[in-house]
Amino acid sequence: MCLSARSAMVDQEPRISKEPFAFLCRRSVSLGAHVISCDYIGYRLAQAGFIWDDCPVLPDVSKIALCMRTMGELFEQQYKSSFDEMSCSIRICRSTAYPKFLAICQELFKGEVRWGRLVALYSFGGCLALECVEKGMPEMVSSIADWVAMFTEEQLSSWISENGGWDGFIDFYDKRTDDSKDSASWLSTGMLIACGVLCLMTIGAAFVVKT
Repeated sequence: MCLSARSAMVDQEPRISKEPFAFLCRRSVSLGAHVISCDYIGYRLAQAGFIWDDCPVLPDVSKIALCMRTMGELFEQQYKSSFDEMSCSIRICRSTAYPKFLAICQELFKGEVRWGRLVALYSFGGCLALECVEKGMPEMVSSIADWVAMFTEEQLSSWISENGGWDGFIDFYDKRTDDSKDSASWLSTGMLIACGVLCLMTIGAAFVVKT
């Protein structure tokens, strides 16, 4: 992992893929999850001035990935203070990162699954990856990208398929941009999720200190 002023992932207009990737995403939720996870985390790191040297070779940016970038960034900006508190509260180390990640993801998806919560998952993955880089653990980034994709595949793929696949996510994005009331609704839900995650992370941090 190395520093740069800004990455091409941010500065250059992304090339939008046509049929191949979109077609594969329709056939495979898990493939889409891995590509979207890597794209979002790479994009998030690039925004902070880092280049993810070990990022897998990805196809041209799809509309699905662009939608996730836009909504993940909006979610994080809307609740920046909550995300900052999360970063300060959790004590990340190599041995506890995955158990904490999994516990937080399970907390996010208690009850029903929604697209807004999926955005929160990917946004959290991006924040966690950045936190690891800033704390001198860049080797954790690839693992975090895999964890986000794996959780999506193992816990959420059935729901995603039943709700239109990744095309359903694009429909959710389009509806959000067309309906300001709906936009406020999913962000309000996101705020509740962020607060819940913050509490969980704070408790986890206290546990680590005591043990």
